[in-house]
Amino acid sequence: MSRKASTVRAKQDLVRLCHRTSDVATLQHDVLRSLRRMLSVDAAFFATADPSTLLFTGAYAEEPLAAATSLFLDNEFTSADVNKFATLATRPHTWPHSMLRPTTIARPACAIATS
Repeated sequence: MSRKASTVRAKQDLVRLCHRTSDVATLQHDVLRSLRRMLSVDAAFFATADPSTLLFTGAYAEEPLAAATSLFLDNEFTSADVNKFATLATRPHTWPHSMLRPTTIARPACAIATS
């Protein structure tokens, strides 16, 4: 299978998981397991959000991210940052990896939070 076909299949599998799973903990577990088959992931932070407000309704965090969750949330909701989730989630895109480039004006180093 070609890399492009593999990527398309992986995306379809993730969408299927989201549509068939109603339990949040199961969804988080299955999506993270699927992502780990495609990517090297050292630790994950997985939040669920209200689609109307984009406010988090729950979250799962692995170490060492769990220890930094309060700092992360403070940055996300009270500090200026180029990659706010609400902005990224509402920007027109074809796939998540296409969001960073326009957000940082094609300068990925700008994605590093300075606050």
